[in-house]
Amino acid sequence: METDQAFPEAILYELICCGEWRDEREEQHSQLLPNNQNPAGNLLSYFNPSKLIRKRQFSIAESVKWLKSVGPSWQVSLSPNGNVVALLQTISLETRSYKEGFSSIMGRTVVLKDPNPSCRHIAWSLDSSMVAISFSNGQLIFYDTMAVQLFSVLRCVLPSQEELSANIFSVENDLAGLFFASERVKKNSYTNELISLDTKGFIKCFRQTSADQMTFHHDASIRRYYPRGVYSSTYIEKFAILLIAGVLEMESRLDACHSFGISAWRLINDVPYYKILFNVPSDEFRMDSRRSWKTTMSSLFSDTMKSEDAIFKMIPSPSMAHVATIHSSGTISIWHLPSLKLFRSWPLKNQFHHWTENSRFNNRWRLTFNRWNEEKIDNWRFHPLDLNWWNDNIVIIARVNGCVSLCSIDEELPTKNLLGDSPEIFESPVFLTPKKMKGFLALECEFKLKMDDKRNSNGDIIEMSETACLELLDAYDAQFLPKTLIQEVLFWITDIEQFRPPRKRKRKSPTWKETHRIFLLRNITPQELFHQKIEAEEYGEALDLARAYKLDSDLVYQRQWSKSPVSVNTIRDYLGKIKKRNWVLQECLERIPPNADAARELLTFGLQGTDLRAAVLISQGRDKGLFQLLTPDDLDISTDQYLMLVDGDNLEVKRLLSYRKQFLYYIDMLDTYELMVGGPRMVEENFDGPSYAKLRSRRPAESAVDMARTSDVAALRILLVHHWFEIAQQYLSVISSFPETTSPIDYSEFLPEISVDGHVLLWDDYVLKERDWCERFLEGGEKLRRSSAGSIEMESSVDRIASWYEGRIHEIEKLSGITSYSLDLAKLGVQRNIPGLERLVKDLEVVEIMVYDAKVDITLEKLEELSPIDRLHILMSNTTEENFIAHIRDYVMPFLHKCELQEQGSRFHILDQYLTSISTHNLTKSLQIFENSRPGCSDPIVTDTSELMLLAKNCIYACENAKQIENVLAILTCLPERHRGVVNDGLQALHDSIQDMELHYQGVKILDKYNIGISIQKLKEVALVADESDAEIELFFKNICDTSLHMKPPMKINEWKSLLYDVLDLQKKVFKAFSLERCFELYVEALLRSGSAEIISLARDFIDHQTPDITENDEDISNTTSNNFKTLIRRVSSAYSTAFALYLYLIPYPKSLNMVMAAAYHYFDSASNYADPDIELCKVCLNLMQNPKDPEVSQIYDLIDAVKIVNKDFRLNILPQNVRLARDKMKLIQQTMEHTVDGYKKVQQLLTLAMFLNLGEQNISVTESKIYELCGNAALSYRDMKYCVQICENIIAKGYEMGWQIFAATAKYESDPPILDVGTRLAFINYALNMCPDDEILNVLNSKYLIEIRSLQKNISDLSSPESSELDAPLVAASDTPDMLNPVKLNEFLSTSTRLISSLKDVAHVVTTGTGTLLNPSKLAGLTSRFLTDSKLEMGGSSSAKLINESSLTNSFILESYPFFYFNENELKSRYLHPSLLAFKYDSFSGATHEDYVSSNPTLQLCFSLNRIWHCERSLLGIEECGERDGSVLEQLVLMILPEDLLWGLAILFSIEDLDVIQSVLSKIPVTPVSNSVIIYYLSLLIAKRMDRLESTLQKDPNKIPSETKLFLQSVGNCMDDEYLMKLSDLFNHYRGRSKNVA
Repeated sequence: METDQAFPEAILYELICCGEWRDEREEQHSQLLPNNQNPAGNLLSYFNPSKLIRKRQFSIAESVKWLKSVGPSWQVSLSPNGNVVALLQTISLETRSYKEGFSSIMGRTVVLKDPNPSCRHIAWSLDSSMVAISFSNGQLIFYDTMAVQLFSVLRCVLPSQEELSANIFSVENDLAGLFFASERVKKNSYTNELISLDTKGFIKCFRQTSADQMTFHHDASIRRYYPRGVYSSTYIEKFAILLIAGVLEMESRLDACHSFGISAWRLINDVPYYKILFNVPSDEFRMDSRRSWKTTMSSLFSDTMKSEDAIFKMIPSPSMAHVATIHSSGTISIWHLPSLKLFRSWPLKNQFHHWTENSRFNNRWRLTFNRWNEEKIDNWRFHPLDLNWWNDNIVIIARVNGCVSLCSIDEELPTKNLLGDSPEIFESPVFLTPKKMKGFLALECEFKLKMDDKRNSNGDIIEMSETACLELLDAYDAQFLPKTLIQEVLFWITDIEQFRPPRKRKRKSPTWKETHRIFLLRNITPQELFHQKIEAEEYGEALDLARAYKLDSDLVYQRQWSKSPVSVNTIRDYLGKIKKRNWVLQECLERIPPNADAARELLTFGLQGTDLRAAVLISQGRDKGLFQLLTPDDLDISTDQYLMLVDGDNLEVKRLLSYRKQFLYYIDMLDTYELMVGGPRMVEENFDGPSYAKLRSRRPAESAVDMARTSDVAALRILLVHHWFEIAQQYLSVISSFPETTSPIDYSEFLPEISVDGHVLLWDDYVLKERDWCERFLEGGEKLRRSSAGSIEMESSVDRIASWYEGRIHEIEKLSGITSYSLDLAKLGVQRNIPGLERLVKDLEVVEIMVYDAKVDITLEKLEELSPIDRLHILMSNTTEENFIAHIRDYVMPFLHKCELQEQGSRFHILDQYLTSISTHNLTKSLQIFENSRPGCSDPIVTDTSELMLLAKNCIYACENAKQIENVLAILTCLPERHRGVVNDGLQALHDSIQDMELHYQGVKILDKYNIGISIQKLKEVALVADESDAEIELFFKNICDTSLHMKPPMKINEWKSLLYDVLDLQKKVFKAFSLERCFELYVEALLRSGSAEIISLARDFIDHQTPDITENDEDISNTTSNNFKTLIRRVSSAYSTAFALYLYLIPYPKSLNMVMAAAYHYFDSASNYADPDIELCKVCLNLMQNPKDPEVSQIYDLIDAVKIVNKDFRLNILPQNVRLARDKMKLIQQTMEHTVDGYKKVQQLLTLAMFLNLGEQNISVTESKIYELCGNAALSYRDMKYCVQICENIIAKGYEMGWQIFAATAKYESDPPILDVGTRLAFINYALNMCPDDEILNVLNSKYLIEIRSLQKNISDLSSPESSELDAPLVAASDTPDMLNPVKLNEFLSTSTRLISSLKDVAHVVTTGTGTLLNPSKLAGLTSRFLTDSKLEMGGSSSAKLINESSLTNSFILESYPFFYFNENELKSRYLHPSLLAFKYDSFSGATHEDYVSSNPTLQLCFSLNRIWHCERSLLGIEECGERDGSVLEQLVLMILPEDLLWGLAILFSIEDLDVIQSVLSKIPVTPVSNSVIIYYLSLLIAKRMDRLESTLQKDPNKIPSETKLFLQSVGNCMDDEYLMKLSDLFNHYRGRSKNVA
């Protein structure tokens, strides 16, 4: 924007387009045409009655409505904090952020399409977190800053679907204001309160109750104050008041604000929620019927009534100290807040330059304004449409025609525009936002009309302006409308078809191109504006800014200079006006003009700025860094005097000298470039800026290298002439840069040479230049440069030049591969007297021949590294079999001749090496040499016979290909025959070697017969090492035999016989040192493995199949070899002929046996099963030996039988080889047994199989036991317990010690009926207990306890069985009872009561009820007690009648009873002791034992059983679950056992812990001296045990223990606190006192 001294307070700004949107839509007149589609209505609207009354003017409401509809249909609103702008488009809402300059979209969403978009309103919340949009249908929708919809509310009822579809829409819900206010009462965390005021004066308030909800709070009405409606409103946050503008219906208007219809309302917390601030009588606002009628009639019939001025826009200032308003008359007024005192009033006519026209104001707006109205309204374009605040003192005014200006409110009337002398012009009316940060936003909409193209008679398109298009449409509508209106009325009244109006020709609606833009107008500093003007290339305004604000004008000229081409004018106009010296000089150096004249002018201009006078000024400090051009008149002293004034140490002077030196160099290079492009006449035509820039930017040496690389000889010559001193040091590098593909003849003038006297000559055509004054300050360096350049010839020695030539020759040949160029350079070097190049010339000539004649790809470097033989190989690398002889004669023989000249004898040596190398794989080419050298050939290649034979020998032995047999024979036929007569030794040796080679050839033929490919060389090597080792030779014979085995079809008998002859022939001719006997062995091995019984039978003639016997005749048979072979005296076999008179050797028996066994095992392993034919071949091999009982032979027969059992008996498909090689034979047997279901029952077959598998070789019993164990385990797995019993009985019968698991499982097996009796089960479990490992003893013992319990069950059941007569008859006959038996008469005891049997049966019933009942000790003990008690009661009713009468017990306990083995001979005769009946007797082998005694006493047997059951249960269940034993059982046991076995009885007593039971038992013991002594001894031991003295007490004399116990108790006395010990003490004293009576 232009700013000058006339507007010193003008605001500098820039206008930035933040966004642009393009859209096309058809023209719509719905907003301007009435909605009534009734023909009568159309007629009435056409003939408006008001037109008959008066010439109608716009009313206030129409003016306000029209002004609000002007402008873009979009709306823009800036958040209170200025960070986000909301742009409400037709069907979308966009939010943009200030951080990105409002240029990118932050959020976007789709909104409802409003049929009346000008009725929409947009408002931000006070915290800038929410934006609300109101639509004309009464809906309010809320969005966040990312344009995400939060929620919505309804102000009124939405229109129906029919109204929407019929496009009938009312704007009664149009709002006059929508704004957020602070909540009046802080009830929750949400402070947003939304107030909406419609044009009728109704207020509705909504409060936010949650993050996603806003609810209706209250409503109010101010219609009584504004009956004509409300035009504008705003909310003043600072004072919490609501300003409303409209037409106040008052009798007298007290203040100016009332005159313009402004009122202020305070927001209160309760009804009526809004209170007017000014005290106005209520009758002033009374709306009676008379006033209403008066107002209505005046509006209709007041012809002279003037339009009132109404306010339709109110905007508060940023500090809310003022409010700016726009009137319908165009007046702008400023009011104080909150007093509403008028501060400024600017009528339209007094506004500064309000008439300014907008040349870009679109015709669409102007024609649209005038098209549907009765009078022109062009004056409306100057009216203010929108305004806002720049700051508290400046308002922003936007007019209808799109002009925007800024005016200060400090002036009474605006006299200037702060944006400059003219407003900022937009394309259309704009909407403004308040200034935030540095500027404000403006929204404009540009319209362009687009219609169908019209064409003239010639078919050309007629372009029509927008004005012409609209006028054409208006003229058409004016002609069509009156006629159609009359016809519509008549058709509507009469409904006659002839009055039906014609249809309007369908015309395509014009299309409006809408372009909405949003601009940011922000203030800017002078410096920023200055730089922007420069960037916009507005150089004039930039210079004005520089002059006005004292800115650097050099920036303007620098930009003009950089944007303009270099010419004399631009140098004068732009570059010459720049003051900075260094910048000007640098620009003169760096800028490349488009032509030579401009380049020279620019360099000259810069050179003038580095003149001597400038150096003096710099040295004196008077230059100030400015670029100055001094005229010659300024020179008032001589040049030398000026040079004395120059300060060479000054940095700026040094820089100036550096610039000057560069200018001189650039000018010099410009002169050189002009010569290169054709001279001064051609320079303008051929001048190329980039080429010149490249030339001068590089050192001459670098440019020379580039010219040499491009082979530009002319340019290089010019450069060397004018810049020789700069290039001299790198001269050899320069000429080395010529491409290797360029012929050295082209640049031969640059090649160095050596004179006859040995001096180096490089270049002597150069120009010396004049020196500038600046070079005096660099005089030392210049002298050094010139001296070093002048002495380059002396530094370049002859050796260096020769080395360069040699290296360059190799480099050309290596990189280009053009040998001729390398040869040319070598020859040029020879011409220039360069030493050492003659050898290279010769080698290059060889390379040239090889490359161009022989077509061989080779380089000089490779040729120099190769030996003569390698060179010969390369020379013949492209040779074929067809041209081989021709190349030998043309290339090889001359080459060999040259080699022979250089070194004598090398011809044959090289030829021999070559032929042997090519004969390695193929002898075809070598054969051609010998065919062309055989005796009698006209032109032999090899003339010497010895050489020919030696070459043939070497070639044949060098061949490694076994398929070259035919070529070997052909070569041998080419050799000369042996001549008779005198022959020298060398030739004779050659003939001998050829003869040996023929034998080797025959050997190869034999091997080839059996498909064994081997070369003669390999055969010879094997034959030579025969003396050292026969392994490799034996391998050949084995290969022959193996190949015979696999020949297709198989060999017949005659062929097998022929094989023997071939083997022997090979041994005789080639392998003479190899053993003949070994040949027979290999042959026999092949026969045995032939796979044919007929062929195998042939081996019978060569093996000794009988066991050797030592006889005297055997001593006469001599051994033929060291291997002890027997020779049958010229034995003639019927199967073999004697044509070769060969001896047939008989292989000794041991080797024969080994060979036969190996063959038998081979066939055995190859068989798939027993039915395989290989098994029969195995038997055929075994039948060759006449001793089938040989262990080795019988072993394989056993294997065959084993396979038969496995395959046939058990149907197990297993390979015989796996049977033989099985490491675990027992596992194999197990696998065989498990293959069939009843395999475990075939014990005999399994035992036979084990025998055939040689398992019983060491210990047959171990093998049988393992077999039984396998079968038993298998039977267990199949639950075949009967067979398990058989296995167990067999194991026991044979006395084997294994299989305890079988015994344990069989014994534990339960079945009904049982397969084993209890005794057998106990025997089995005892066997398992003896044989099981230690860690299984507990499990087996538990099993034994269970079985024992079952056994005891049975015993008890048998005793109590009703069918049993044991209790009815005497158990032991009186005559059979020994005298030593207990005198207790059991028969008398059992017969005394009939209840005894019934009680015993109850016990039996308990036993027979099962294990569960049996293991209930309490119940069993109870029954037992009842049994014993009942028995006692049954024996007698008095004290004398007891189970065992006292007299009998007394008689039985008069002696001490011990087991028999405690007695010696004297003690047996003692009257105080007797042997126990409960223990074994050892005096005889017969008689009653303890078992007889127990079995004869059912009561004792029952007690034993019950006691044993308790012990077993305790072992199984534990002492806690089992409980204590029944006292009655213990009592009976003690009474019956203690008299018969004192130790056993005491043991039972010691097992009782309950003192009451002990006392009860002791009381039942018969009273005898012996019993009393035993009791006292027992109680003494109990007391000692209680006192932890048992171990020491037992070591004492038993007779002294009672007395010591007595003394101990007396010593303790009443000090005992142990109740148990006290009871024992009392019991001890009781029985001790009783002993006196007993005694």
